[in-house]
Amino acid sequence: FLTLVPFSRQPFHPIDWSIDIAFYLLLYAYKLSFSIELLSDSEELPDDETVPGGQSELTGLFVERPESTTVIKGKNVTFVAKVDSSDLLRKPNMKWLKGKWLDLGSKAGKHVQFKEAYDRNSKVYTYEMSIIKVVEGDAGGYRCEVTSKDKCDSCTFEVTVEAVQEEQPANILDAFKRS
Repeated sequence: FLTLVPFSRQPFHPIDWSIDIAFYLLLYAYKLSFSIELLSDSEELPDDETVPGGQSELTGLFVERPESTTVIKGKNVTFVAKVDSSDLLRKPNMKWLKGKWLDLGSKAGKHVQFKEAYDRNSKVYTYEMSIIKVVEGDAGGYRCEVTSKDKCDSCTFEVTVEAVQEEQPANILDAFKRS
């Protein structure tokens, strides 16, 4: 991040080089202290100003968000997220995550499937994630993140897995009767 180039265009001399290094270090130290003073003097930024190089703004891009559900073990479940792209210049990127970091995009296959569609009239992208034959390991918190060039939005939802309830006959003796 700090490139040392001799100020003098003369051929390389060890003495000149050491002077240039000392000058660069002083310049870098001054720049660092100046930046720290500027940051410490400002109380808070007004609402309309943003920090350069800061994160992109969190906006309401979702038209429809996935909702928390309870699923019976062995059944299929589908989550739908709809994103309004009327204010976006490019197609938004959707990421489906389990827990904090596990990107489900790499897990696509028989068990987890993804689908996306675009409605030209309403300019709405529809993203779907389907979990086929839910198992107990699929229970937990999920998150979907949509990002565009300068905008992003995120939502969380929970999946609860219940065991299959078997029907028991009202009278246990009826199960042993011969027909």
